[in-house]
Parts: sequence; structure tokens; C-alpha cells
Amino acid sequence: MAIYSLDVRDLGLSDEDVTRILDTLDAEQGIPDTERRHVQRDSRRGKAALIVMQTSIPPATAYWVRLRNVSDHGATFLKYRSLQQGTDVRLELPTGRDGRTVTKHATVRHCRHVEGKICEIGVEFLPGGAK
Repeated sequence: MAIYSLDVRDLGLSDEDVTRILDTLDAEQGIPDTERRHVQRDSRRGKAALIVMQTSIPPATAYWVRLRNVSDHGATFLKYRSLQQGTDVRLELPTGRDGRTVTKHATVRHCRHVEGKICEIGVEFLPGGAK
């Protein structure tokens, strides 16, 4: 029996619209990421599965999200609708072309509206890394 259900809506946007939004967010940063950050970020733009952990009533709910970037300490991604700061999540990150993933447990640190019902969400990985 599955412990979560998958919301197949994705973002409800074309790949071109997702790319446009991600390019706009990158341009807004102004200063190159490598000059601003002490931690190197990998600009991944693929899909990842996000599992939102329900504390009150199982099962958890899963969504497809679009990655913006990933570092050793966290990730940012686009999601249809917001998540509250402090929400515990599990992120299934692709590791390469072979379809394998790594699971990272994380906490939502920020959520900001981008356009329509699309939000940029930043998560911090919890100590212990993959589980």
C-alpha cells in the first residue's frame, strides 16, 4: 500500500514557460551564483518528486516539482501552490540518466509567489542527508 498519492498536475505549464520563469529568476539575481554563495550550487532544471509529510493524518501527498538548483545544504524549486515555512518534506532528486534518485529530507525555509499559482520554494536539507 502506498504511503502517498501523486498529484499528476505538475505545474500546469509548458516546458517553455517553465524555462522562461527559471531564466527570469536567474536574471533577477544579478550577481553570478558562484560569486555570491560560499556553497557551490548545481543548476538542475529537471523534475523531482516532492513528498509533503503530513503530521496529523497520513498519507503524505506527493507532487512533481521543477528544480531550480541544488547544493549540499538545500534546494530551490518551482511548485504549483505554496508551502508553509517549517513544513517537513522529502525530495526525490534524480542522480543521472539511469532513473535513480536520492532521497533528501528537508524543511521549507522560504516560499515566494512567482506568477499565477506558481511559487519558488527553498528547502534546507536536514542533518543526516539521504535516508
